[in-house]
Amino acid sequence: MSEAETPAAPATPGRPEPGAPVPRDAIDGDLVRLRRPRPQIGAVTALAIVILCGYLAMRLDDDRRFAGEPGEPRTVTVEQVASGAVAPESHVAVVSRLEHAAAVRASQSKGVPGHRVVPVVGSGDLLWVALFGDARDAPPALDGRYAGRLKRLSDVPFADAIHSALQKSRPRFVTGDELRRARTASADGGTLPTVAGSKLTAAADTEVEIEVADPSAASLVASTNERFPDAAAWTAALVQAGVVPAGAAPTTSEPDVVVWQLRGPDAVADATRKLEAAGLWAARVEPVTARHRAAWRDLVPSETGLAFPGGASLPWSAIDVAALWVPRPVPANAMVLVVGETPDQYWMVLPIYGAFAVFGLLFGWALLRAVRRDILVPRAAR
Repeated sequence: MSEAETPAAPATPGRPEPGAPVPRDAIDGDLVRLRRPRPQIGAVTALAIVILCGYLAMRLDDDRRFAGEPGEPRTVTVEQVASGAVAPESHVAVVSRLEHAAAVRASQSKGVPGHRVVPVVGSGDLLWVALFGDARDAPPALDGRYAGRLKRLSDVPFADAIHSALQKSRPRFVTGDELRRARTASADGGTLPTVAGSKLTAAADTEVEIEVADPSAASLVASTNERFPDAAAWTAALVQAGVVPAGAAPTTSEPDVVVWQLRGPDAVADATRKLEAAGLWAARVEPVTARHRAAWRDLVPSETGLAFPGGASLPWSAIDVAALWVPRPVPANAMVLVVGETPDQYWMVLPIYGAFAVFGLLFGWALLRAVRRDILVPRAAR
């Protein structure tokens, strides 16, 4: 049999004969047996994940450093912190006095106690202490020792609340001698040390408030008893002793107590002397305070005293402390000690930080492969 007459090979069951038309819905077995291509990570995806891992690692870096601190805080001085010798994110303890009158309540939402942030006396506002919640949650340290996490004040979540509160004018106290020196030197203001050891700057429109005992006024408080059962009995006795003038009526009359307001030179001492001479032991004399407030520029100093608008004047010897209503700007390099935070509270930070590092390295390697595969090799082929 010749080669031309060789019969064709029988068709394999399930496969079309060679040269036969292939139906549109037929499955090509050869193509089915081909291996699928490996999934590849694109350069853009890898770069995005690397950037995300880097960003999250940077956000956790402060917590990572604090988590690596020793569990026992090391004791440092206020001067060391104020000079910048102590690094942020340190676990430290400071023995200091707090200026509680200047405490600021910092809360990020209503209904949450937040923190009480208090400046440290003698730090020049370069060190503040943040106490959790209210006084019941964080009782005062009787020994003056506060331990916790040292941070830059600008880095804490409640920094904006602190700055907002301190931008409002608040009373800060200076001695009468410092007020006399500064006001005599300039009517436009000046820098004064406070009684707490910090400094403040007064302007021409700074409000100055002074509260002193009025030497010409006194308050007489008498308790009713069997001898003097009512206001009438007390009035008669006080008129006879020369303490109050005839016909004077009490300003307050209650079943247990009767009160008169007295006027006259050295009213407290004069009334006290007359009560003792008359044996009126159930009555006492209390000084009456007078409050004077005016702008710095409106005060008129002299050798003997300080005059206020309206004619009121005070001798320098009567001014012990004065309140100046000024904002309290916080230095840019101020630090805050967050009391109660310890490194063991951040134990989960190190594993999370390590996971971000591993993911960053893996996708960094994928980024290099993608750049080589999609950019460098095709460009070299051209």
